[in-house]
Amino acid sequence: MNPMIKKIVLAAALVLGFLALLFTLLAHGSYAVDAPNYHFGLWRVCFMNACQDTEDESKIVAARFFIIVSHLIYVPNLILIVIAALEKLLSPKMSCIAVIVTSGIAWLFVMIGMACYTDQVSETLDNDSNADAGWSLIVPWVGVLLWLLPVNLGSGRLCPNTPARKSVKKISLSRRLQLTPANRDKN
Repeated sequence: MNPMIKKIVLAAALVLGFLALLFTLLAHGSYAVDAPNYHFGLWRVCFMNACQDTEDESKIVAARFFIIVSHLIYVPNLILIVIAALEKLLSPKMSCIAVIVTSGIAWLFVMIGMACYTDQVSETLDNDSNADAGWSLIVPWVGVLLWLLPVNLGSGRLCPNTPARKSVKKISLSRRLQLTPANRDKN
């Protein structure tokens, strides 16, 4: 693969990774539920102008734990993508494994955290017809989906001998054999 293309793809993976991290960090905002008289998030609940800490309900505590741990795992993952781009500190196979494993674990944790958070918010939305889902619930879900792109971009370029890439090469080779003049005359 052309080294310039590889660097561009890895840079795109890093940019998307930072965006995913930024979007999921917005889960810590206090606008998961936005109603005329109140709003709340993972850490704060505000009635009119008075705010206080959110009660430690089990779903909120679980959401906090999983979201924070996912961020603590994902930051080293982005560092691993940079190290992999340098290609001097780790072998390509180790880079590939490290990026896929750390990103997969971090994604699983953020998914579980956001699911707990959404479940708690949905209970509130079911009980209050004037309340709406706010930005600190919606934007992190976009980040969760965005989280998958750096893994696919990065691992596709870091893992040169993956089974998927080998099958693509086999298909294209078999397709080339079918299109040779000698094989066309046989049909």
